[in-house]
Amino acid sequence: MHVAENLLRLPTHSSYRLYHQEEIPYIFSEVNTGVLVFQKNERVKKLLRTWRETFYRYYNFSPWDQPSFRISLWKGAMEDGLKLYVFPVEYNIRSKANREKQRRFHHEFGEEHLKSRIYHMHADTRINQGTYEVESMEEALEFCEKNFLEY
Repeated sequence: MHVAENLLRLPTHSSYRLYHQEEIPYIFSEVNTGVLVFQKNERVKKLLRTWRETFYRYYNFSPWDQPSFRISLWKGAMEDGLKLYVFPVEYNIRSKANREKQRRFHHEFGEEHLKSRIYHMHADTRINQGTYEVESMEEALEFCEKNFLEY
């Protein structure tokens, strides 16, 4: 199954949190259920049945499709051997308003939501020419915080 990553992980807002979400690592993102590519086979059929059951089990508590799909996808991958491939970000281009909402809503999603975890860049862009004039980790971190690409 091919899926497109969604920015939402595990929000702290009580109306959105589902019991089984606690068992799934934060790093396992929700996916955009509007962007799914799959081959019709028994594992996928089982995933879709599990999703339907999970969705309706929690519908009165959480009427959104993505949290229940996250639970079902995790179960499918961990217990049923479902192969999962995540499309790169260009396969799920969202509006600027949607991205801004994700950044603004820390009061609903939690302060850790979309917090930078790993910076992958050179603090001195001349490193490939043999020059690296960064004096400290603090200096490198300051450079990264000013120059990272926001998702």
